[in-house]
Amino acid sequence: MAHDDDKTELNPKNVEPFIEAALERFKETADAEDDTRKLAREDLKFSLGDQWPTEIEDDRTVDLRPCLTLNRMNQFVRHVTNQQKQQRPAISVNPADDDSSVDSAKILQGIMRHIEYRSESKGAWDHAFEMMCRSGLGYVRIEPEYLEGDTIEQEIKIKRVKNPFSVYFDPFCKEADYSDARFAFVIEDMPREQFKIMYPNAEITKVGDFSTLGDTQKEWVKEHSVRVAEYFYVEETKVTLYQLSNGDVTRTKPTDEELVGFIDVETGEVHEPISIFAEHEKIERDVKWVKMTALEILEEEDSKGKFIPIVPVLGDDFIVDGKRHLAGMVRDAKDPQRVYNYQVSNAIETIALAPRAPFIVVEGQLEGHEEEWAAANRRNYAYLTTKGVDSSGNPVPTPQRQVYEPPIQAMMLMTAQADNDMKAIFGIYDASLGARGPEQSGKAILARQSQSDIGNLNYSDNLALSYRYAAKIILDLIPHIYTVPRVQKIVNPDGQIGSAILYKGEEQKQIAEQMMEQKKIQQALDVSAGRYSLTVSQGPSHQTKRQEQAASMIEFLGVYPDAGPLIADMLVESMDWVGAEEIAKRLKFSLPPQLQGEESQQDPKMQVVALQGQLQQMSQQHEEITKALQALNEERRTKVLELSSKERIASMNAEVELMAIRAKMEGEANLKLLTAQIDSVKDMIAAIREGAKESESAVEATAT
Repeated sequence: MAHDDDKTELNPKNVEPFIEAALERFKETADAEDDTRKLAREDLKFSLGDQWPTEIEDDRTVDLRPCLTLNRMNQFVRHVTNQQKQQRPAISVNPADDDSSVDSAKILQGIMRHIEYRSESKGAWDHAFEMMCRSGLGYVRIEPEYLEGDTIEQEIKIKRVKNPFSVYFDPFCKEADYSDARFAFVIEDMPREQFKIMYPNAEITKVGDFSTLGDTQKEWVKEHSVRVAEYFYVEETKVTLYQLSNGDVTRTKPTDEELVGFIDVETGEVHEPISIFAEHEKIERDVKWVKMTALEILEEEDSKGKFIPIVPVLGDDFIVDGKRHLAGMVRDAKDPQRVYNYQVSNAIETIALAPRAPFIVVEGQLEGHEEEWAAANRRNYAYLTTKGVDSSGNPVPTPQRQVYEPPIQAMMLMTAQADNDMKAIFGIYDASLGARGPEQSGKAILARQSQSDIGNLNYSDNLALSYRYAAKIILDLIPHIYTVPRVQKIVNPDGQIGSAILYKGEEQKQIAEQMMEQKKIQQALDVSAGRYSLTVSQGPSHQTKRQEQAASMIEFLGVYPDAGPLIADMLVESMDWVGAEEIAKRLKFSLPPQLQGEESQQDPKMQVVALQGQLQQMSQQHEEITKALQALNEERRTKVLELSSKERIASMNAEVELMAIRAKMEGEANLKLLTAQIDSVKDMIAAIREGAKESESAVEATAT
């Protein structure tokens, strides 16, 4: 096998040795994975309904016996794949050195989300995950692509690999994500006519008879097709790093003069002696790409980055006795599915054949009526005629069917057993499939449903590993793709779109600052600076989290209602109404300034909205104060009237008492006259009281 340190064999300028080495690598990989690929292909076909062994199916077909396929694989596989769609992995970017920060990590994370959204990567990941569940292997690709229009700017895209069997990786990878792979092939058997259209000047199109190419390329060049391969390979370079006493890290070993110190004769500058604290050898990887046939190189370029940009999504991956074992969900469930098909087919066949049980007759008894009796199992005759004697003339009884009781119950028990075996192998039980069980409480039902989640957690965990590797490739590619200052869209966790200025190196920093000022953009990122680490989280989507957040906040307000005015904007923002965001903004500006946040205070539009809200509040307050003053004035008038009426009533009461004393002194002669006067005074008092009541009612009516 060719190795990467053999530069002659892997140099495309030496075409023949290069192609020979590449073909040798491909053959070695194909041979190493031959058994694995056969089993994976069988698993895929089985999961799609090809479930009868060819020999058995042929025998039953010849005998006109049923070969039913009741495919349960799809239900189990889609239970896992659809659950994965509800809980997609998410990448978190974290700063890992002094040149990186939390803010720059957030920008990178926003760029990755934008790449996912623009690539519509859900379809690519979903296809790879489903292929992994069915066959054990799936892939996605990460490629730069030029933007539409007159521009040289590129964007990274995540693409689907429709046929995972077209990908061949270095069989000696040790890492679970294949990050240490030294080469990989993506092959396509292209129709010969299509190949001629795409590559009219290729050498292979000039070959009239493909048989003249010999046996070495018989898999690559066939009568009606040509195999075209994308070949990724890694060139490795060994470098030495030196840690110096002045703190620098360099790839160049200091000279003897630098080690002992020297004086620059031209400038007179004194250079202090330096020493080497430590040195370290490392291997640097550089990925190359060519498109080739078995005879020539069609295209070539640097692939950029240090990782082959193909991400595997794998099932159970082990080495057993030096051979690779790669399997998905279907492998171990094939036998129970076959038993299920066999038993259902046998039961249908047995039930269908029950009316066709043969008649027991004596030779000569059916003479003259053979055709009627031959069709008795297919046609409904009103009657069947027989002779009462046999061929010797001896009397015989009426023909009788040979009664047979088919073991249907035993077949159904075997079918149920096969069904239970499939559930046990997949780790998916009745509660997860929607069937009612003995559980009564919701907590118990959820506990049963979670059993399937745990039983298939390894597949979602493998997908998370692939997500992390994809993010690692993208992080490595970003400095190679975003090489000039540009405005880059970023996507925040809540789905809102933002912008940042990207630039590369200190020499572009000034241009980036000018763009920030012109475009009114607050964020910028030097893509060449800093190191970052990646973590993967799995859980509900952001939309589901919003719904859960809204429900929890409503529950919280039930316990602590006083918090309602303070968190009303956040609660409405979590809702899915049309216009919820606008309502949330308006509610936010009704909060005290210290709770509105710096972003709201700096946005001119938001400042106008805030001032309008404050003006409206002040108008309402002024109106309320005016009404309060009017009410106080009316109350004052009422009090004055009440006080005046009470003084007059008190004065008249005193006068009445004085007149009563006089009446006693003057005697009974004047009693009648005084009594009339007293009644007159009482009438006046009643009139005054009535007037006071009317005044009070008028005041109240005015206030209302």
